[in-house]
Amino acid sequence: MRWTPLVNAVRLLPPLAILLVVESQAQEVFYRAERSLEPATDVFVAPRALVVDRGCTVWFADPSNSGVWRGRCHESTAIRVSRAGSGPGEFRGPLTIGILDGDTVAIWDPALKRLSLLTRTGEFVRSRTIGIETYVHGRVDGVAQWGDSLLLWTNNFPHGAPRPNEQRSFVWIVDRRGIVVDSLIGMPGPESIVERDDRSQSRIDAPFQRRPFVFFLPDQSILLGNSGNGRFIRIDSRGDTIASFEIALPERRVTEADRRRFIDSARAGMMEEVRRGQFPPEIRAYFARKFDRMLRELPFPATHQRYTLAAVDRERRQLWLQLPGGAEVPERTWWVCDIRTGTVVKRARVPHQGSVAAAAVDPQGRLWTIEYMTDGTANVVRYGPAP
Repeated sequence: MRWTPLVNAVRLLPPLAILLVVESQAQEVFYRAERSLEPATDVFVAPRALVVDRGCTVWFADPSNSGVWRGRCHESTAIRVSRAGSGPGEFRGPLTIGILDGDTVAIWDPALKRLSLLTRTGEFVRSRTIGIETYVHGRVDGVAQWGDSLLLWTNNFPHGAPRPNEQRSFVWIVDRRGIVVDSLIGMPGPESIVERDDRSQSRIDAPFQRRPFVFFLPDQSILLGNSGNGRFIRIDSRGDTIASFEIALPERRVTEADRRRFIDSARAGMMEEVRRGQFPPEIRAYFARKFDRMLRELPFPATHQRYTLAAVDRERRQLWLQLPGGAEVPERTWWVCDIRTGTVVKRARVPHQGSVAAAAVDPQGRLWTIEYMTDGTANVVRYGPAP
């Protein structure tokens, strides 16, 4: 079956059904760290791609040491279930984990361009090479199964500098042979700043660019959002909109520190691109003057607060959104919203120990995170409501 593409679907949406204005009425809940998963052997280097299945098994991948790890919600030890290599059941850089029909675990390894299937207990079942080129389709960040077809969620990165967020997100249909057949939906990329003069054209990605989030739900619908605003849509297997809502995120004005960080990053990145082009000195000097003028005159409008991370509680059909906070304040606030109505049901205050790289919610409604610590270590932590 071939599905008709729906490109830039967000722009084709009907008017929003719900606008949330009830955030201040949401219950505030304090969380605490309940448990950490420690490796039984080896070490965690830079784990990511965290998922928790309905049997409360915690899965995560560590591409830095070719590791796939498995633990249980009630245990404190994670077991490595993979070997480094290119043979059956082996990985070079596992990057993405998905739970397919029957609780089969799917591991995407972009180094091998291969999707490997494991049982719930970690035994290798089979693998399939997927005809997807990362330079064409982007980085695979999600996988699901609908009938005989696989769905792959990819994020493409912008070229140039800076590039803190993904630029464009697609959901692709892959047939049983592993061939990319069609795109079900595509999300628009960030706004850009373009300057032209009589010698050149320059493009940089705006500091208020957006990061896409896509979640495959148990009822075979897809929830899509974008961190640039609080708008979410849910689509069915044909790409048609089922529901839409908007979360009224608080307003935030770009600070002078934000402006300096972006300008410094943008200048360094653009000059690195010029250096790679091996231009003569006079052309490099021209671009340096142009970039300085362009960045000095760059307007920074007031924006809505962006959420920095999102996770889905599949059992309770709730969406968790992490709001940003300063590096000196490890505690973060998560807004928990009902996917069906868009209502913010609670604000969870969570004392994270480090920067959160990935998050998932287990069947008991507890929050699991992968956190990178300032000393270079990584922790897998479970948080639950404080008594």
